[in-house]
Amino acid sequence: MAKIDTIDWREDGTSTSQIINVSAPVGLGLGAINHKNDVLVVQALFKYIFPAWRGGTPHVGIPDSECPEPTGAFDKATAQLIKKFQIKNRDQLSQDGIIHPARNGKFEWGCHKMWTIVYLNSIAVEAALMKSDDSHIQGIVKRFPQVDQTLDRLIDL
Repeated sequence: MAKIDTIDWREDGTSTSQIINVSAPVGLGLGAINHKNDVLVVQALFKYIFPAWRGGTPHVGIPDSECPEPTGAFDKATAQLIKKFQIKNRDQLSQDGIIHPARNGKFEWGCHKMWTIVYLNSIAVEAALMKSDDSHIQGIVKRFPQVDQTLDRLIDL
C-alpha cells in the first residue's frame, strides 16, 4: 500500500519533509510489481504537477494531454511517462524506467541519484505553492479522492 513517509534531506534530521511513497516498484522492467495503489499515486503525482505548468512541466517536457488519468492501471502511457521523466531529469535520476520506493528515510540511493518518487514529490511541492494548496499531499488528496483511500497514513493531514 502506498504511504506517507518522512524523508531526511540532511544526515542530522534537521530538514525533513513528508512524501507520498510507493510500497513496491512501479514501471516497466525487472522487479517492477505495479500494485494498483502504487500506480495510482504515481499517476496522481504526475497529473497533479502538470497543470501547474501550462503546456507541460520543464521537468517532463511533455503536454498534460499525454499524462494518464489516475486509475491505478499500469499502461503504456504510464510506462512512457516514467521513462521520459527519468530521461529528461537524467542528471538527478536513474533511467531504468522504474519508480522505486524511497528507503530508509533517504532522498537518494547508492549512486547519488535521487529516488524518482522523491523527485516527483519535490516537484509536487512546487506545484502546491503555485496552486496555493496547503501541501502537495493535501492538494493531491483533494483533487484525487481515490488516492486518500489508498494511503497508509503515518501522519494526520
